[in-house]
Amino acid sequence: MSSPYLDPKFKELEKEYNAVVQCNRCGFCETVCPTYMVSGKETLSPRGRNQAFRELLEGKIKNPENASEIFSTCLTCHACTNVCFSEVPVAKLMSSARACAQEKNNFYPLQQFLLSLFLSQRKLFSLICWFLFLCKRLGISKILKQLKLLRFIPELEAGEDIILKTPLIFGGKKNVLKQRKQEPSLSKKMKNAYFSGCGIHYLYPKVSTACLKVLNLSNLGIESPNHSCCGLIAASAGNLKIAKELAKKNIKEFSRLNPNQIIVDDDSCCGFMKSYGELLNQDPQAVQFSNKIKNISEFILENEAIPQIGQTKTMGKVTYHDPCQMGNAHKSTDAPRKILQNLKGLAFVEMDESNWCCGGAGSYCLKHPSLAEDILERKLLNIEKTGAEIVITQASSCLLHLEYGIRKKGWQNKLKIMHLAELLSDSILQRL
Repeated sequence: MSSPYLDPKFKELEKEYNAVVQCNRCGFCETVCPTYMVSGKETLSPRGRNQAFRELLEGKIKNPENASEIFSTCLTCHACTNVCFSEVPVAKLMSSARACAQEKNNFYPLQQFLLSLFLSQRKLFSLICWFLFLCKRLGISKILKQLKLLRFIPELEAGEDIILKTPLIFGGKKNVLKQRKQEPSLSKKMKNAYFSGCGIHYLYPKVSTACLKVLNLSNLGIESPNHSCCGLIAASAGNLKIAKELAKKNIKEFSRLNPNQIIVDDDSCCGFMKSYGELLNQDPQAVQFSNKIKNISEFILENEAIPQIGQTKTMGKVTYHDPCQMGNAHKSTDAPRKILQNLKGLAFVEMDESNWCCGGAGSYCLKHPSLAEDILERKLLNIEKTGAEIVITQASSCLLHLEYGIRKKGWQNKLKIMHLAELLSDSILQRL
């Protein structure tokens, strides 16, 4: 039976309403919420966002756009849910909240169309990225910023400062995946697939190549099919319909291979894809697909894919930063640490608040650069306290924002940010 307090025009969001009313405003969430901790604003706390969404669904907020900033500034880092007695899934609720706040915006239909078009067609998306990266390399975007013309597209204006590397050749070198003559005993159950997230594919193609080199040495039949965006970009923008379409498309594309496991190179994508079952209302095929998703550290550890890893070329103290979508959302934190602790030449040091968001959060640092920098500052202080010379992570947005923070601090000569696959590729190739 529907709640008498739920506005009839939001009846399709009854599930979300039933979740948000579980918030009893105790305030425990505020102790772990980065946006609240750096701003001190109640509206930028999880319970503040819950209250705003509840009032919107009850029809008490007459103009939903008034709540747009409250919802859009959520990092969707999942930290609040982990300390919530009622386990209110604030990060997941924010996709629906953002959709409600934007639905009367004249640009919302255009945004939906563009997201659907570009994210489902990687070749078209690649063309747009290539053009934007070329403009940055030629200094065109810098001139446009100086002329204050980029202020009409805030994400591009912020990106001019935050994004340093602009490769014009995308994706990993798939020819790294050599065809191996497998023993007859290796059956179809050994077949696995590789998913390259958009951030890694476009911004860090060397990481993608490193992942493929590492996976190739596992001798477990890795294949790398064409695929679409995982859907996280659309979900974060409040376009759950498009996110679901992309999820279904990926499930269909990968089902042709019928892989035993699907290895994802970006933890943000990995965490989102592990939730496909929930996103698609527990559809059996989606649940089965989600259960196959692994990040590279989980895959290596669970399959003993690379039993002996040698000396690393990069030596010294190393620490690990947990990307939110895997650390907070799925509590997958052990695998990368166990691998790092067993690498010769490295001394692993645990970081305080290793699960504190770095402020990257997908495209968050481009949409809310000032707030993201305040959040990043606390992460950098915790990194500095470890005395580490290397910070390892497994998400492109974390790599991007941490690199930006290090440049601002002037720490380039004493601190290095790497994806775990880069470090493993280094050590494995040395062993061979």
